[in-house]
This record gives sequence, C-alpha cells and structure tokens, in this order.
Amino acid sequence: MVKTKKHMTSVEGLIKSNDRLRLLYQESCRRSELNQAVAQHLPDSLKEHVFPVMQDGELFLFVANNAVAQIVRFHSRQLQHCTQASKVTVRIETSMTLPPEPATPRIERRLSAASASVIKEAAGLIKDDALRQALLRLAALGDKTT
Repeated sequence: MVKTKKHMTSVEGLIKSNDRLRLLYQESCRRSELNQAVAQHLPDSLKEHVFPVMQDGELFLFVANNAVAQIVRFHSRQLQHCTQASKVTVRIETSMTLPPEPATPRIERRLSAASASVIKEAAGLIKDDALRQALLRLAALGDKTT
C-alpha cells in the first residue's frame, strides 16, 4: 500500500482507476491461469520448458528443443481439451543468443634457442617415437622464433 498525506491508495485501487493497468492485470491473470492449466497436464520435468500462449482460440506451445516438442505433442489432446482451444500448435523456439565475444588476442609465445636445444637433447633420450616426434616439433618452433 502506498500512503500519502491526503489519502491511502491500494494497488487494487490503482488498477481499478486506470483502464490500461486494468487490461494489463486481466491479461496477466489469463496468462497465469493458462500456465497453471497447461502445467497440470505435463510431466514435472517439462513444466518449466513450455511457454503457452492462447491467441484467437488457438493454443501455441513454445518449447526449446525437439525432444521437449515430441513429448508435448503427445500431451496435445489433453491440453486442447483442458484449455478449450480450437487447435494446438507446438513450436520450437530457441532463445536468441548474444553474438560471441570478440576473441582475445592470441599471445605469441616464444621459445628461446637455449630452450629449444634442451628440448632436442631430451627428445634424443626418449624411446617413445610419438613423444620424441612431438618434442622435436616443439623444439623446431624455437628455431623459427629466434
């Protein structure tokens, strides 16, 4: 409740006093009732993954992916009956994704000639061929950066 010096106004009073607020409140109540009606006829695991919208007597069920859509379609007759919709349409809507952040600049790492020499020596002592080749490739990078 909002109190002023002259009078006290409740939220309900504000809603009743303004046509736009009254329409928004009524729409909010309708959507809440629709959400509850749909949620009652879906498995608990799906309730938060379905967004129902009633438009011109048709029930649109927006879901995030095909797996959820298939299960929701299985329940569509029940949902049509409980919401008294003329038709049920299931739509897969992926949320908008933000563009990727710009890549961080690549830090160029340099290998000194001394380090490359040590790695070559170590590679000569390794019996495993794959590991030896990898160390030699690494040492070759040191040769190119100096």
